[in-house]
Amino acid sequence: MAKKRKVVRRKATKRIQAIRQRGAVMPSKTSFATVQAAKILSLTGGIITLLAGLLAVVFGAILTFFAAGIGAVFALPNILAGIAMLVIAGTIKTKPQTSAIVLLIAGIVALITPPFGFIVGPVLSLIGALVVLIRRA
Repeated sequence: MAKKRKVVRRKATKRIQAIRQRGAVMPSKTSFATVQAAKILSLTGGIITLLAGLLAVVFGAILTFFAAGIGAVFALPNILAGIAMLVIAGTIKTKPQTSAIVLLIAGIVALITPPFGFIVGPVLSLIGALVVLIRRA
């Protein structure tokens, strides 16, 4: 059993050395955990923001029933920001820096447009984006 472990370690060490010689950067365990945490935060924030936008559309349409549901239009930027957060959260593993920048933009848009994403949603996605940007810098 001990011999088998040594052989596996040697093979893994040789593989890592070959990758480093090619100039590739090996991700550390902390960066993987950071990206995973940021992904969960941004997914949660996107879901909350999207739900806030959808509820605002429903209540806006109900309250402005006689005005052809024009109140529902005001929640459109929040819905689009929530959808963007959900889509970008899926790509945060492959392109973390670009995804974090787009998450920042979507979070700011959701924070400044009514219904403000229940405030918790955009704040969660902003925290996730900032964690990735700070860790990758």
